[in-house]
Amino acid sequence: MRELPIKKCLNTREYALHRDPAIRALHDYVRSATADPPPVAPVPESLGSTGLDAALIEQLVLKYLYFRGDLAGREIANLMGLQFSLIEGILE
Repeated sequence: MRELPIKKCLNTREYALHRDPAIRALHDYVRSATADPPPVAPVPESLGSTGLDAALIEQLVLKYLYFRGDLAGREIANLMGLQFSLIEGILE
């Protein structure tokens, strides 16, 4: 009597993922969407902790004002990812 090779059995989910590319794409999308978010850098507490020179920050502020027009100080700070109190002196 000849022995037949044992075929690995796939469950229903594995079979669907293997056979249907649309289900595979949806499965991959859901897995990536539910993954842990990337770590976020802490908000700097002082200009020195940004690692940037005050002149560079001033240039960035002027660049935002030039390209976006009138902006409130808090909007500029939000765009730069800084606290308003850090750029308040530069804006004065």
